[in-house]
Amino acid sequence: MRHLRFAVLVPLLLTGCAEKPQTLVAPDDLALQMILWNMSPWTEATDAPFVGVNTPVATEGCPFVTRSEHALVFASNRAGGHGALDLYISYWDAAAKQWGTPVNLGPKINTAANEQCPLLSQNGKELIFVSNRPGGAGGLDLWVAHRHDNRSDLEWETAVNLATVNSLVDEFGPGWYEENGRTVLYFNSNRAGGAGGHDLYVSHQTSDGTFAAPVPAAGLNTQFQEQFASLSKDGLEIFFSSDRPGTLGGLDLWHATGERTSDPWGTPANLGPAVNSLAAEGRSAISWDGMTLYFHSTRKGSVDLFQTTRTPSSGWRN
Repeated sequence: MRHLRFAVLVPLLLTGCAEKPQTLVAPDDLALQMILWNMSPWTEATDAPFVGVNTPVATEGCPFVTRSEHALVFASNRAGGHGALDLYISYWDAAAKQWGTPVNLGPKINTAANEQCPLLSQNGKELIFVSNRPGGAGGLDLWVAHRHDNRSDLEWETAVNLATVNSLVDEFGPGWYEENGRTVLYFNSNRAGGAGGHDLYVSHQTSDGTFAAPVPAAGLNTQFQEQFASLSKDGLEIFFSSDRPGTLGGLDLWHATGERTSDPWGTPANLGPAVNSLAAEGRSAISWDGMTLYFHSTRKGSVDLFQTTRTPSSGWRN
């Protein structure tokens, strides 16, 4: 069932593209969020920094950029990998202002199955990713690998299944932030009991390092698809993909904010035509400083990496 393309691996990333665009959510919704958050509008999305990463035919998706913004980890089905989808790493070339030639993360992470949606912890010593390799609960599962030296990008220990959050169906699209020294993990799943389709769930890390049973993310889920959560470092902003009414086409990127991490999320707003397209926009990752949003899109035919930026206004919360 899950082979080469995200269209099969991740429901609705490609197949959810609407043939006829729906009415876009009122621009004032996003504008109001940006004003309250003391931010400029998002710039026109571009793939220019990814010229050395994107390919004309293969998939390049599920980006994650490290805290230092020095390294980019993503999934690809390009030739020469260990399986259908593998995780790769690319390093920022400041002189060229582009991401460099990708390197496969190797057989300690990649298998003959599919690996995608990487996520590195703040200290760089934990890598959460998604795989359908043997030994999981069922379908796509979340896995975690550890390393002792965060300067060695290829020296990972054997990955362990995050059994307490996985189910018999699919879990993917992880995002997280840290609060009081513990990780708050978001992801999406099509398990029974949700609002419909894929929903966003949240799980809090406990004192023994494991993750508690996940619960639906309050204020975000609908009868439509909600996938690929990405959170700001303080947990007060969330970006995710959805095909709910108000999209330009297929999955769009949406944004919601909160005053406190203990509160339900505010009303989500569509990121608008500067970021979204008539195609599908999937897994995003917000930079540590909150100024750059990385994501993948099918707007050029294959799955490719893009980014958009914003700038802070006076009085920004950071």
